[in-house]
Amino acid sequence: MVYKTTRYLLLMAVCSFCLCFLAFNDSVYATESSLAIAFDTNSATLNIMPSSSEGSFVSSNNITIGASTTNYTGYKLSITASNSTNLVNSVNNSNITSISSAITENTFSTSSNYNNMWGYKPSKYYDSVNEQFVTNTGNNAVYLPSPSTSTASIIDQTNVANSTANNYTVSIGARANINTPTGTYTNTFVITAIANAIPYTITYNANGGDTSSLPANENTATYASTVNISSTIPTKADFTFTGWCAGTSSASNITTTNDIDSCSTTIYNPNGDGTNLSIAIDQTSASNDIYLYAMWETMTPPSLYDTVASMSKGTQTAAELQATITVPTSADRTEDTSNSGVYEYDPTVFGISSDASNDYKIYYYRGVLENSVGSYGSDGSAVTYPNYVILDANGTKETTDTCWRIVRTTGSGGVKMIYNGKWTGSTCANATTDAQVTTLAFGLKGNSAQSTWKYNINRVGYTFNNSSDIQDITTATSVDTVFGSNANPSLNNARSNIKTYIEDTWYTSANGISAYTSILEASAGYCNDRTAYSDAITSTGLETIPPYRTSSSGQTMYFGAYGRNMNSAKTPSLNCPRSTVDLYRYVANSTGLSNELKYPVALLTADEASFAGSGSTTATNGSAYNRKSYLYSGSYFWLLSPYYRNSSGIAEGFILNSIGYLIYGNVDGAYGVRPAISLKSGTTATSGSGTAIDPWVVNPLYMQDMTNADCQVNVGTNGNATGIGDEITVYDKRDEKDYTVKLINGQCWMTQNLRYLGDTGSAAGTMTIGNNNSNVESKSITLYSLNSSNNGNFGAYSSHCDSTNGYDYACVYDSGNTSTGVWYNFYAASAGTISGSSDSTATTSDICPAGWHLPSGPNTAANTDYNKLFGNTTSDWQNPTAGLTAFSAVAGGNYLNGSFGYSVRGYWWSATARNTKSRYCMNYYSGSGDFLGDASSNRYSGYFVRCVRSS
Repeated sequence: MVYKTTRYLLLMAVCSFCLCFLAFNDSVYATESSLAIAFDTNSATLNIMPSSSEGSFVSSNNITIGASTTNYTGYKLSITASNSTNLVNSVNNSNITSISSAITENTFSTSSNYNNMWGYKPSKYYDSVNEQFVTNTGNNAVYLPSPSTSTASIIDQTNVANSTANNYTVSIGARANINTPTGTYTNTFVITAIANAIPYTITYNANGGDTSSLPANENTATYASTVNISSTIPTKADFTFTGWCAGTSSASNITTTNDIDSCSTTIYNPNGDGTNLSIAIDQTSASNDIYLYAMWETMTPPSLYDTVASMSKGTQTAAELQATITVPTSADRTEDTSNSGVYEYDPTVFGISSDASNDYKIYYYRGVLENSVGSYGSDGSAVTYPNYVILDANGTKETTDTCWRIVRTTGSGGVKMIYNGKWTGSTCANATTDAQVTTLAFGLKGNSAQSTWKYNINRVGYTFNNSSDIQDITTATSVDTVFGSNANPSLNNARSNIKTYIEDTWYTSANGISAYTSILEASAGYCNDRTAYSDAITSTGLETIPPYRTSSSGQTMYFGAYGRNMNSAKTPSLNCPRSTVDLYRYVANSTGLSNELKYPVALLTADEASFAGSGSTTATNGSAYNRKSYLYSGSYFWLLSPYYRNSSGIAEGFILNSIGYLIYGNVDGAYGVRPAISLKSGTTATSGSGTAIDPWVVNPLYMQDMTNADCQVNVGTNGNATGIGDEITVYDKRDEKDYTVKLINGQCWMTQNLRYLGDTGSAAGTMTIGNNNSNVESKSITLYSLNSSNNGNFGAYSSHCDSTNGYDYACVYDSGNTSTGVWYNFYAASAGTISGSSDSTATTSDICPAGWHLPSGPNTAANTDYNKLFGNTTSDWQNPTAGLTAFSAVAGGNYLNGSFGYSVRGYWWSATARNTKSRYCMNYYSGSGDFLGDASSNRYSGYFVRCVRSS
């Protein structure tokens, strides 16, 4: 706000017996002001008594003006004329004109050239010739011409606050002769005080960003108490702007941790969201220099969920969906792209999802395939909907990597996908040539004597009651008796053929996906809906039959998915009515019975297939083809939903047939199996664009990215009282080797020995350690063999690894297998950070992945890692506790002075020194299965390394 204070100055002159009257009236041009102008007197008189035509000169008394300010950086004091520059006698319409230039009082008072003129004498004024303020008192004082009516004459300008007033004086002088008409001459002048504008600069620093995208620096001044910074957001490749950090010319006040800039002072425009854009101006300072440094965070690509959601075309009504999931009457589905794309699931139309939570909107793909590279659903506007994902362990797509197609998102923020074959080397396999992992009957045949097992209606269950063959359901309550109920799901005590194959063979096979368990959505549900369809069945021309019959096997019974997907009013739903018994979810350490999944994998439901655009056949289009539907594969494959028990008493399940629509198949029929999985919420692709030739690449969970929270979620104990979690596979970014990991007594432990011998690309015989994914700065260490007979490409054993020199050289031995891994001396285990024979400091840097570390020891010291693993502090040999058993010790022996020995034992380093030459370690004896956790060994010995997740 501009604070401006003014005072009005009234000048009067009377000639022959003249009175000049100087008066001031107050006026304030602001609602509040720290500026003030005060006057010691309110009037001044000037009598001019001219005695001749030569004229007389008279000066008035001084009027004292005091000006002060307390919170601005000084002020500017100026004067302007109100109406004219003359003194005016309104009675006789005569004037006393102003002098035209500054003159001394001596000249003014003695020269008749200035008759009938006036001027004013301030105690200070601005000398424009010399460009400075001058004091106007004493013998050299001058009178100035009248101020202008439009341009202020500056009396003074200060640059500091002054609570004590600065005092100024103003007086007037005039000459008149006897020819001057007598009377009173007046004029009004305005004295104004305005706070100075405060100079400020804003300097923007890109902090490594693109300088061409920076806002322009500012160098200006303001009267305001705050100024706005630019809302322009700078850019930096592969980084996200997180705000401006206020710094100084010599310090940015930015701290950097894991590529994320943080700020120890104020942050402006945080995350570029347009807030906190105003900076306070220090009104007590003569200037304000503002330095703003861009803050950056490593750019996180949008999750696959976010990518799918961004393609949504909105919701479909039930009628719209029904029109698009009906198989056309033409011989082939060649058109019908108008409703292709990604749609938002409408729970008000299709029911609340049975996903673990519904915190996220659900989106589903439906429509037709456009071409072989996976551009999907162009809907006539060339808009494509990418949908292919490849699970790739090492960043190099290989023919063992599996391809998937996104079917829908989940209410938990996951992405549910269906298997779509293997990477061929140039594309994700065309679904028509590699659509399933096997061909298999749905049910469980049992022994050869059970020749009628296909008549057992139980066999529509993913798990089921295998105690006896059940032919009929006689009452509504017997549905729960046969299939289990929400209150009693335990009747499902046998696994179907498909479930057994997926869990015991395919998922854990070399070409399976067990390495990805940690990034799969454990809470994802798979519905094997065995409710009975109770509506009358008329749309297919069948007789109206109640859902349950009391007679023999020759009666028809339909299940719930039939009613939702096969009748004329198609209303598929993602709800699972008998959610406790028919909704299957992953439970760690489960046997896979009841409604539990041993691993987070199952099949799609008929309802999910309907949402994806798979229609159903009718009498009028029974021979139609649906080859361009989203899930078309050119072959038959099973869905999870039961269809019906037919009129011959045979149990039937839903399949998608070879020409692309929903139909039923006998549970003893051999059809394809296409597993379905769900990537957990937040999963992002490391590369790719989602087409078949450039699929989104999803990696398994890397050790370096695995937080303690991830550990609790991914390998949590699931209520297991032993404190032991499920075992999962994670990867080391440095060399892409995989390791099993378990949660043991609250800590994440590797359950395999480390096999790290340097980052990918390390030269033979060296260990190149990068600083991004390791616990040490980038360095290269020469490797020597722990074995006197040498080992691989390492340097010869010689004397580098003996008891004299083994403190200063990295010595290793690679077993070449995942069971025993690599033996390291301690110089190698500490990545060369602990050397010499007199170092007793604890190791803080080592060869573990970033975020992991060598465990601390011994177990006899409270709160060490080995103490937590053992569960006690006894120094004697320990019988294996649950934690020690979960550690999965191996008896690999050790290396000492070039020789291998003690093959019945296993030894693991700790980070803790026992003395200057030795470290604590853990000793395992396979003969008794016992452990010792306070052993120690000289640092030149060759021992195993296990890493534990840092807190």
